[in-house]
Amino acid sequence: MAELSLPRNAGHPAQIVVAEVTLTVAAAATTATATTTKDYNGLVWWIEIDPGSLTASATISGYSLGSAIATYAKFLDYTVPNPAVERVIYGPTVQQQSNAGSNVTGVYEHYAVTGKLKFDLASATAADSVVIRVAILG
Repeated sequence: MAELSLPRNAGHPAQIVVAEVTLTVAAAATTATATTTKDYNGLVWWIEIDPGSLTASATISGYSLGSAIATYAKFLDYTVPNPAVERVIYGPTVQQQSNAGSNVTGVYEHYAVTGKLKFDLASATAADSVVIRVAILG
C-alpha cells in the first residue's frame, strides 16, 4: 500500500492524502480484501479505480473501519462495467439525515472517514487485479 501527500497551498489550506491499495484475487478464489496500515481522517474527495484485468460485474466496496456506526462506514460501492474501464468518482456523497433519522431532500455531504480503510473485491475471477486510490481531504 502506497501513500502520496499533496502539499497545502494558499487556495486550499487543507492537505490531501492519497491512499493506494492493490487487490489481487488468488488462484481458485473469487474475492480479495486489503486494509490500509495507516489511519486516515477526513473527507473522501475522489476515488480512482484502475481495473487492470478485472472481470465485468465484479464488485468493489470500501469501508472506514474507525466508524462506530455501520450505516456510515461504507464509502464505496462499485460494480465493474463491461468492458472494465478506468474510473474516477469525484466527490462521492451521502444524503444528509435529520436528527429523527429521515433523509433531508437534496442535501448531500462528502463521506467522512476515520481509521483504517478496508477494501473488498467480490464476484471476480482468479488473478483479477485492481488498483484503488482514495484522496482524503483532512
